[in-house]
Amino acid sequence: MDWDWFVKASSQLGVMTNTYCRLEQKGLLDLVPRDLNSYLSEITKINRNRNETLLHQIKELSVLFDAHKIPHVFIKGCALMVLGCFRDFGERLIGDIDVLVETSNLYKGEQLLLSVEYVSVKNSVFGKYKTHRQTQDWYIRIG
Repeated sequence: MDWDWFVKASSQLGVMTNTYCRLEQKGLLDLVPRDLNSYLSEITKINRNRNETLLHQIKELSVLFDAHKIPHVFIKGCALMVLGCFRDFGERLIGDIDVLVETSNLYKGEQLLLSVEYVSVKNSVFGKYKTHRQTQDWYIRIG
């Protein structure tokens, strides 16, 4: 196995932690070089901790939106994590929180998120598609 190629390819595809978790679940980590195994273990641990933080934030956002009567749906990686689709929270690389809200609640949702110090990964709070679709990527400043 060309392990340098594996690291490069799995990193570019965003499946490095997923691959590590699958190898671990199948009891195949002894086939991976020790230094790479340690590296993958550490990366997965960091990702697991980050995803647990995101899951906590997703739950807080859901409570916040419910309290302000803003119907919402989490999508993509966050939705899969909330639904328990992963055996290990370190498995999926998640870069942001994706949430759908009704067009009529965009401004209210935007102001609510800003009031609790969330920021958008786009230039404008609900992004360039604010008038075209109801999705936006958010993350909270940590630290």
